[in-house]
Amino acid sequence: MRLLGISFGILEFFGFWRPTKLSGWKANLYNFYTIINLIILYFLALTQLIDFLQFSDNVAELMDKAMLMMSVINSCAKAGNILQKRSEILNLIKTLKNKPCLPRDKLDWIIQNKFDRDIKWNSLKYAIFIEVILGGVIISSLIKDTPQRKLALDAWLPYSINSEVTYWITYTYQFTAGIIGSFINISYDTLIPGCMMQTCAQLEIFKHRLNDLSQVHNKFNHDELSLSEANYQKQIMIEQKIISESIKHHSLILEFAESANAIFSYTIFIQYSISFIVICASTYNLSNLTPFTPEFISVVGYCFGMLVEIFVYCFYGNIVMDENDNVRNAIYDMDWVNLSVSTKKSLLTIMTRTLKPVTFTSGYIVVLSLNSLNGLLKLSYSAYNVLKQTS
Repeated sequence: MRLLGISFGILEFFGFWRPTKLSGWKANLYNFYTIINLIILYFLALTQLIDFLQFSDNVAELMDKAMLMMSVINSCAKAGNILQKRSEILNLIKTLKNKPCLPRDKLDWIIQNKFDRDIKWNSLKYAIFIEVILGGVIISSLIKDTPQRKLALDAWLPYSINSEVTYWITYTYQFTAGIIGSFINISYDTLIPGCMMQTCAQLEIFKHRLNDLSQVHNKFNHDELSLSEANYQKQIMIEQKIISESIKHHSLILEFAESANAIFSYTIFIQYSISFIVICASTYNLSNLTPFTPEFISVVGYCFGMLVEIFVYCFYGNIVMDENDNVRNAIYDMDWVNLSVSTKKSLLTIMTRTLKPVTFTSGYIVVLSLNSLNGLLKLSYSAYNVLKQTS
């Protein structure tokens, strides 16, 4: 099974992840495809930004423009991050495919396959959820905007859309850019939690391998010659080999998590900030709309989608921290009493290291956890109250 296959498959299809097997003219053709899709996406963001900067006295109109513009800018940031950090992301995948992270026995593979299946199905469910919301927004736009010959997204254009041809070409362009942006969001929003889940998978495998220490003691304990000096020294040697491999594995897991956080942290910060703006703007817009109209339903769906988007980051960030704590508990629950003194000291060192949480952060400022999600919602509500009072 391909690691994070759905995330990379979507990126490949839309031109933002060139397959490593491509070379020569095929690679150049794919690069051209990437540039075309980048232009489509970035030009939409530019036209929205210019339109937004033409300030309006209508707060509700500004909030509506900001909500949609920020989402497109968010997609641009994610696409740029993937392209810029391609080599670092490839190194992450390489780490998981090589020793000591590569599963080496049946139980290792069971653990790895379980997490891979969870990542796959969670990615599929998330993709379906986002596309259903996008479909609702598109249907709402077709009902509300096309009869009035309005565009789905407010944007500054260097030409007139009064004619049927220019209107439908522009509308189709925005529709295409929206599809590209939504799938970039899907791939990115499943890639980062996927890396978090791979961190958890490695910690589970690490805990399983530590159990080999207890099996070494049990093996020698049931041996008739277990009291001999030779067997005791052999037991210590085997313990030291296992603990040495375990320490290397644990260090590599921590490096993997740190590298993944370094790659994605600043883009997560953009996502976190945009989520705050969009949730606040959506709530403000809802307070000014008639309930259960097509526009009201589309804004509710859009706001809910943004909430789920940031919830996914915080939820899996919380799971990684819990899994790191479980390592300490697993070591304590081991049959460590009969291990050698040097092995006990090494285990104590590992336990001490787990006191420092393994975290994924938003710009190295906010730790992704359920507590930070709660703080974001409180901040958004406070900002909404300020807007409501000043409008």
